[in-house]
Amino acid sequence: GCPRCEAIAKTLIHALKDCPISRENEAIKKWEKHQKGVVKINFDATINVNRMGYGVIIRDDDGFVLRGGGGFIDKRVTVHEVKCIVFERGIELVCQLNINDGMLF
Repeated sequence: GCPRCEAIAKTLIHALKDCPISRENEAIKKWEKHQKGVVKINFDATINVNRMGYGVIIRDDDGFVLRGGGGFIDKRVTVHEVKCIVFERGIELVCQLNINDGMLF
C-alpha cells in the first residue's frame, strides 16, 4: 500500500494525483520580481556519497541573468557544509560583477 496515506493502491497515478498526503506537500514556486536596483542570487546543490554538485544564478530586478555557474566537487560533505560552499560560490560571482550592495540571497 501507499506509505504516506496507507491506501491499498500503490501506483504512480496514486502517488502523483490521488494521495491526499502528497497533494498537501505540493508547492508551486516561481521567480518573483524584487525591489528595483536589487540583484537576486539563487543557489542550490545536491549531495551524493563522495561528490556534490551545485548551481548559482544571479538576476537583476527584471529577471535578466547577469551571471551563473555551477560545478562538481569530489569530496564528502555534510548538508551544512554544502550550503556554505554554494553560498560562498554565490559571493564569488557577485564579487566578479563588482556588486557591493543591493543583494538578496
